Amino acid sequence: LWHHGAIDNQFLRTVNEFVANWLLKSQNEGLPSQIDLILESPGGEIEPAFQAISLIDRSFPSIPINFIVPGSAKSAATLIACGANKILFSQIGELGPLDVQIKRNNSSQRVLGITIKRLVDEELKGKNSNKNMVEWIQKTLTPEEVLEMKRFNDVVVKYLKIILPKRMFPGRGQGMKINKVINNLCENYPNHSFAINHDICKNDLSLNVDYVDAPEGLLLQNMLAIWEYQVRLSNAINLNTENTILKNMLRGRL
Repeated sequence: LWHHGAIDNQFLRTVNEFVANWLLKSQNEGLPSQIDLILESPGGEIEPAFQAISLIDRSFPSIPINFIVPGSAKSAATLIACGANKILFSQIGELGPLDVQIKRNNSSQRVLGITIKRLVDEELKGKNSNKNMVEWIQKTLTPEEVLEMKRFNDVVVKYLKIILPKRMFPGRGQGMKINKVINNLCENYPNHSFAINHDICKNDLSLNVDYVDAPEGLLLQNMLAIWEYQVRLSNAINLNTENTILKNMLRGRL
């Protein structure tokens, strides 16, 4: 399954079609030996991300899922990666934090939820010493926006606790690793654009990661260049339709 673009309801429909087609084909051809999910995405909506990886996991419970990162798979796409058995990076591949980003109504301003969550938690506990920041929040955000940020963070944490034990950290005794991933992705990185590459995934998060082998890695980077070229031409792309160039490039490779 190849996808370039946002994680949204259209992406979820694409995944649903992919699963339905494979299940139909499996009646004559059998199930695939593995699922390769190749995503190039800036992120998007968390609910379609959770629903998509849950659907694939539920539909192919005994088949390994590889999440392949040719360039960047940020934010909601990173949530999907956490539901795979293994994450495979090109040399320039990166994931991103799952911190909350709220776009304010009628404004291009995005407010970083990590800071808000910490301040709200401290304020509720009566431990907040940063009065200037609290005053700024009170002047800038409505109470509803503050609570929505906190609720959104709680949703992301809940989804990760459901997804991570299924494939990335199966079995008992993995709670510390799961909490480590959640804390790092949701709170510990400095900003939303922070690049979580192969080494950070391996050393900070203890995720099951690897590099794509050299020929395939070069292939992925060429594929990414074609993706970006087509996006510039059309401003929209769905690589799950017929794409002769890419399918010829990938046939027999991934």
